[in-house]
Amino acid sequence: MKIIIIGAGKVGYTLAENLVAENNDVTLIDKSINVIEKVEDSLDAMCIKGNGVSTSVLLEAGIEKTDLLIAVTGNDEINMVCCLTAKKLGALQTVARVRNPEYADELSLIKDQLGLDFVINPEFAAAEEIARTLGFSSAINVERFASGRVRMVELKITSEVHIIGKRLSDINKHAASSVVFGVIVRGDEIIVPKGESLIRENDVIYVIGKSSNIFKFCKACGKSPERIKNVMIMGGGRIAYYLYKLLTSMNMNIKIIEINRERCYELSDELPSALIINSDGTEEDALLSENIKGMDSFVAITGMDEQNLMSSLIAKKMGVKISCDLNYRNKLWSKEKAGQVMGELCKYVDVCIANEEDAADVFGIRATNTDVTTGAVNHDGYKEVAKQLAECFGFEKVAITLRESLSANDNLWSAMLYDGENYHFSKKYKMHIVDRVGGGDSFGGGLIAASLNGYSAQDTIEFAVAASCLKHSIEGDFNMVSMEEVRKLAGGDGSGRVQR
Repeated sequence: MKIIIIGAGKVGYTLAENLVAENNDVTLIDKSINVIEKVEDSLDAMCIKGNGVSTSVLLEAGIEKTDLLIAVTGNDEINMVCCLTAKKLGALQTVARVRNPEYADELSLIKDQLGLDFVINPEFAAAEEIARTLGFSSAINVERFASGRVRMVELKITSEVHIIGKRLSDINKHAASSVVFGVIVRGDEIIVPKGESLIRENDVIYVIGKSSNIFKFCKACGKSPERIKNVMIMGGGRIAYYLYKLLTSMNMNIKIIEINRERCYELSDELPSALIINSDGTEEDALLSENIKGMDSFVAITGMDEQNLMSSLIAKKMGVKISCDLNYRNKLWSKEKAGQVMGELCKYVDVCIANEEDAADVFGIRATNTDVTTGAVNHDGYKEVAKQLAECFGFEKVAITLRESLSANDNLWSAMLYDGENYHFSKKYKMHIVDRVGGGDSFGGGLIAASLNGYSAQDTIEFAVAASCLKHSIEGDFNMVSMEEVRKLAGGDGSGRVQR
């Protein structure tokens, strides 16, 4: 496929990197010669210095034979004009990044009039994901239909759920709500539910209905989402704007803390019912004075990762859960420096994710009778590492990945979760490694996702290991699997063989 990307910033570069890896014919256009030179040195893509709106530049790039043009410059108007021009010159499909809230309610008209095939808005997508999390904390996954009036939620039936052993025909009567059961997933079996179908422990059910009815159903069966009413948002950028719109439609009260005074005045005009505070959200006194302890949720979405981290650490002191992946890299810092910095950060951590090498390199805590280079693993040694980490820093949980090397590309893969009382070991997988990148991140993501959705300690570690195991079989750093694929592997026949 021939693809032209206009704008070689972070988004444009990442798009080009992934599209080139898929053997597409990619051309990048950017006005900056420094950016062009950087791309030429690192990617197998044609690069053109110029203005993506210019007809001559687009013709030089071969626009008349282009299958797809993607405009992702920092200017919405330029992106739209680029797509309009490209369509006139023969491009088959066009995609524009449009982020300005002023255009949010006019996108359908803009698409029709300018001939845009797709419009992407990363800030709105981020806000939607945050709103889903805040709106339905008990669900594994939530999908919205009919502009949010109808939802489909994916629920894991754990031992404390009240509807185990009941027929579907009786459940709605018990719950006093009108919902539709779409599918029941039971191990490897997909069941189209009928009135006589029974709900069993460890089933995954898909429930469809109005938001209010879904909430009543979850509450009646013991999977009640935590009702969030008061939300504090740190940062008054575009994500905050979109998030405010979504959360107020869910009857939540919003308080936004923004350090820039001029931006505060703008937000006051744009968001009349929000409480806008001109203050520094990284200062503990400022958060306390704004009653952070009385908030149900705190969202840090400034443009600076450091500020988001600092404010989250402050929020942690006031009750928010924090996880940390103890991931040592010798090219970033020395073991001594890592120990100093991470030792301070770990005071604020509830869930620690590590492996035996990280624990040894950063804190000098070693697993006895274990050698990852030879594939020797001693469970008692890992128990001692987890216990020492928990006692040293007060972690509620410690998760340790266990990798046994058979060869450079073939490993045995498992993990352990210590919850302060018991040690939970997952099943062991024999896997052929396609790509190691992202294996640790996918383990951490799986652990957090399972914990947030109420899985037992054993189910949590099984889910995390299965997610990471699947990632090792996928090229790139993104774990392109569904929750169902992970659950299917985690709840399989116990053979430990990974099948793709």
